[in-house]
Amino acid sequence: MSWGQEWLKYASLSAVLLGSAAVHAEGVKLRGTVLEKGERKPIFGAEVFVVDNDALSTSSNEKGEFELTVPVAGNYLLRAVAVGYGRAIPLSVTVPQDGAPAVIYLQANFTLPAVTVRAERHPSRVAKSVMTGDEVRNVPGTGGDPLKAIQTLPGVAVGSDMQSAPAIRGSRPEDNIYYVDALPVSYLFHMGGIVSVLNADLIDSFNLYAAAFGPEYGDVTGAVLDVTLRNPRTDRFGAKLNLSFIGVDALVEGPVTDTQSFFLSARRSNLGPVVKSISKDKKGETLEVPRYYDYQGKYVWQLDEGNTLTAHMSGAADEMASVLTGASDRVRKEPDLLGRTLFDQSYDAQALTWEAHSALGGHNKLAFGHQRTTSDTSVGAAGYANYIGNTRYLREQWRYSAIPAHALLAGASMLNVRTELDLDIKNPLCGGQKTTPDCDLSSAPRLQLKDTITANFWELYVSDRWRVAPQWILAGGLRWSHDDYLDESFTEPRVALEWDAAEGRVLTVGWGEHHQFPRGEQVIDKFGNPNLSHIRAQHRVLGIEQRFASVWSAKLAGYYKTFDKLVLADPSVNYRNGGSGRAYGVETLIKKDTQGPWSGWLALSLSDSQRRNDLTGETFQYDFDQPVNATVVLNYKHSEYWSFGAKWTYHSGNPYTPIFGPKAAEINKPVLPRYDDLNSGRLPAYHRLDLRADRHYLFDTWKLNAYLELINAYNRKNVATYDYDISYTQRKATYQLPLIPSFGVQGEF
Repeated sequence: MSWGQEWLKYASLSAVLLGSAAVHAEGVKLRGTVLEKGERKPIFGAEVFVVDNDALSTSSNEKGEFELTVPVAGNYLLRAVAVGYGRAIPLSVTVPQDGAPAVIYLQANFTLPAVTVRAERHPSRVAKSVMTGDEVRNVPGTGGDPLKAIQTLPGVAVGSDMQSAPAIRGSRPEDNIYYVDALPVSYLFHMGGIVSVLNADLIDSFNLYAAAFGPEYGDVTGAVLDVTLRNPRTDRFGAKLNLSFIGVDALVEGPVTDTQSFFLSARRSNLGPVVKSISKDKKGETLEVPRYYDYQGKYVWQLDEGNTLTAHMSGAADEMASVLTGASDRVRKEPDLLGRTLFDQSYDAQALTWEAHSALGGHNKLAFGHQRTTSDTSVGAAGYANYIGNTRYLREQWRYSAIPAHALLAGASMLNVRTELDLDIKNPLCGGQKTTPDCDLSSAPRLQLKDTITANFWELYVSDRWRVAPQWILAGGLRWSHDDYLDESFTEPRVALEWDAAEGRVLTVGWGEHHQFPRGEQVIDKFGNPNLSHIRAQHRVLGIEQRFASVWSAKLAGYYKTFDKLVLADPSVNYRNGGSGRAYGVETLIKKDTQGPWSGWLALSLSDSQRRNDLTGETFQYDFDQPVNATVVLNYKHSEYWSFGAKWTYHSGNPYTPIFGPKAAEINKPVLPRYDDLNSGRLPAYHRLDLRADRHYLFDTWKLNAYLELINAYNRKNVATYDYDISYTQRKATYQLPLIPSFGVQGEF
């Protein structure tokens, strides 16, 4: 070997040795991510270290990513720790890696509750209840539906176990108005109360204004339910699949870009595909299992720091039907019920909102939306009633809080309603405030109407929250509205006073005038009276709230409401404004927050509600009058895996109208009942216990939640109504829900 060849060999060997030494000196890079177990959220600031060698450590960035240098290739045990999280099981990693980053999952400590900062939709504290989705999502007997928990609040009455639409402080359920993300919706509950039309996991919170609400809310004499849906998640894509006793739903959400995100949810009932109908051949009755579906979608685009554009969509549909044969007692009483009775309703809504925040303290929200509502009803041989409604609206709201001691609010809206009617049905005039229990379908006239009706509504409002002194706030507002169908205008004042009397103690007083457009069938030609006026109401409220030890709160409230120009049935003109009424009561709510293992609340209401026929002077109890109403909700979180709950409800029985017996029979006509005074009887007191157990499973990349409920756990036989035989000489009680087990399973990915 020549000298040159020896030198080349030596140089090559030296280069290899020097390269190896350089690698050894610089070490080997180990990359990975620290995520929250089950949620896959990145954990910022987690310390990642090599077991048995704390000197080899690093921290994760805002994306949960880390990079750790180890001296030589080989096998290492990694561990991570972070504030609010338990210690992870050591992760074995071989260096150099095969390209896939190491992933360490840390489980959050359930003892550290999440703190969520929510923007106040409206700072008013008068007659207002605020509940978050997390507080009410696991209330026993609700099937995980937060909106069904409304009936556990004071002042809320429901007609039966199959209803959730609330009758609040002496008003009817149809006297309420509903908003979702400050946008109007047709209805919030499938078929009156089986389940709400919103995906439970999307409900962030709801505000219930039971009376004397501000001027931004109009065309309502009952209460306002304002629901807020959360925004889509922006950290990653996620999905949820939920299977319950009555339905199945799915949710997908996630980011599209750094400034855009979305969610889309869909649900349908699952009993219909399994059981089509339930037949009672001996009774001549067949019930077709109710079917429903709903959906919600939201697309959020953060244009810049002060401007947000959001697209909303939602919809729901319900269908239920029954078939009666000649063997049915109901047909013998009402021959026009022979055949199939169908109720089918739906709505689809779309809206676009633009929210703008200015550095000078202003906030502007502009919304443009459309809603299509349909209703198809057929009643045996009595006929059918179909309508299609299209509503378009433009809403503008402006807030300004830069002026010292003042918070200004102003808004305007325009609503255009176009309704297509196709009616061919008997009209028994049962749709007004009842002044007589006698509503005979067989003797009612059959009418026809095919028409298109257009109506426009305008409204303006302004208010100011003025801090007149450090502990005193005076809120005053004025609302003007007009509609061109009944051609009426209203200017209504609303005032409120709030006094921060002491640490954690607030006293509130409120008064306001309110009005409401009559129900649609009451104002159309032939079937109703186009010359009706709006229903009027005055609300007066007084309340005090006290917080104790940061986790307890107590509210005591009193109210007095009067009603005027209520709509009554009148055969000469179909309907007329001839009724009045009043409702008053005292309520208390004692609540323990969710901090700690125990939480819950006690709601108690004492009330009275009456209606009056001003034409005859007759006074009678309101249909939903429940003088005593009490609910206790108790939840216990045993661990991060198990939680338990109980709900007990008691209320006075609903009023009903007793039947003395049959009227004198007429030839070739069914026997008719002879009634006592309207609502002069009262059903037995109602009470029910619901129990619930939740089991939570946590895996690295997904979670599984399961629950089991016992509805009416001690099988109380609560009377729903009394059913009379065809001669009206004997009666028997029909009951509400018996003991029923219910379940649900949810997977979150």
